[in-house]
Amino acid sequence: SMLIVGLGGGLTVEAVPASVADVHVVELEPEVVAANRQLAGERARDPLDDPRVTVHLNDARGALMLTGRTFDAIVSQPSHPWTAGASHLFTREFFALVDAHLAPDGVFVQWIGLRFVDASLLRSLIATLLDVFPHVEVYEPSPGGSLIFLAGQQALEVAPKAAALMRSDDPARAAWLRLGMAAPEDFLAAQRFDVDAARRFAGDAALVTDRRNLLKSRSARLRTGRLDSRFLAQLLAGEAAVDPSLPAERDALRIVQRHLRQPGGALTAAAIADAPSTPPRVRQAAHALIALAQGDGGAGPALERLLPAPGVALDRAGQEALYALMLRRRPAVTRQQAGAWATQIASDPVAAMIAEGWRLAALRKPGVLRARDAALARVPAAHTLFPAALELRVVWRQASGDAARLAEAYDLMALRMVHGVGQPAGHLRRARLAAQLGDPVRLRASMLDLRASMARREAPGVRRAVARLVADLPPELQRVARAALGEAVR
Repeated sequence: SMLIVGLGGGLTVEAVPASVADVHVVELEPEVVAANRQLAGERARDPLDDPRVTVHLNDARGALMLTGRTFDAIVSQPSHPWTAGASHLFTREFFALVDAHLAPDGVFVQWIGLRFVDASLLRSLIATLLDVFPHVEVYEPSPGGSLIFLAGQQALEVAPKAAALMRSDDPARAAWLRLGMAAPEDFLAAQRFDVDAARRFAGDAALVTDRRNLLKSRSARLRTGRLDSRFLAQLLAGEAAVDPSLPAERDALRIVQRHLRQPGGALTAAAIADAPSTPPRVRQAAHALIALAQGDGGAGPALERLLPAPGVALDRAGQEALYALMLRRRPAVTRQQAGAWATQIASDPVAAMIAEGWRLAALRKPGVLRARDAALARVPAAHTLFPAALELRVVWRQASGDAARLAEAYDLMALRMVHGVGQPAGHLRRARLAAQLGDPVRLRASMLDLRASMARREAPGVRRAVARLVADLPPELQRVARAALGEAVR
């Protein structure tokens, strides 16, 4: 059973996996529920049509005081912590009320936007949670957006539970894959504080209480020091980082690569590479990958030196060196000019299949690619070349022009993006697929995503491509695209 505080746009409710049998949602504002119902027909899935879901119109604290039931999980996601409807949901008193309504092994999940806190407020928030719950862990699920706090009276043991989940057929696994979590290492890479690091970081920080609500009084007035992923990485590198040493069964290179996708993540990646538990060849490969991510021209030769002699099996360091070289030198691989390390490509089944797929795509042979689709679909989601396999599965579907295949490609692109393909280029690809489909709902969704991603980063080339795409649309779709984009490409 789960209680969700705040309906918002319904995305959290929509994402609740099938393993949860009973979902209660407390929403303060009736118009939020009305807006969700109004848009129900334009959604792929209407969360309020889920028979498991019961919506309660009330303040969350009032709703909890009016019930004696307990929940296995309580998820609190109020938005701005200085507003009247949300500020009292970040205090010790609220956390204690939550604790009283959790099952003995229940978990409290608290969300906050990074931009709402500086280092001092983050310390206070963690200290307040630790004052109620002895076990608190903190995760950053995606770069630059938000933090997720997991809290409970029992040890959370997220990593070992994640390992068991990834080996099972639990329906929750599919939900995690849609969020880019394909291996236990992905959970470890998203972790910013384990319970020990959380305690060190919080120290003796002032608690957030109803009588002294620091988030309410300070959050809205922050001018400098607001957190983002880079600032948080620098903060953790200094004083309270999670121990970078990893158990032998954990794939350090997978974690290093996940960190390298985060702004400022090279600091944490280097700490893992240099940890005493990291084997020498893995350390070499990690430093080569870090150099590659930072644009170091010497990274290529360093990666080549990690490849064994022809006929010698690739170890873990050699595999990641090979995949990094392939992705960096794709044109050479496509033209079959990989040179001395071409034999290693041929010796690795997934690498060989991806290289062949790139050649077929360059030769514009989508029919042959289609015949390889079943094999491409078997590339594990935790594999470094999984996004490349997804791309090839998109290529032949997009070339087919068939509506059902284009819809599949649109969904595959969403999966490809959460497994490592950057924005806003990925959103542009989805917008092109929606335009081919002539689907105004998908087009609007893609254009809204494009608008948000272009607002976060400079993308002049993408802006020009978006302008060309919009100009080529038929009038009815052009109106949809322009309304969604606003001033973004003008």
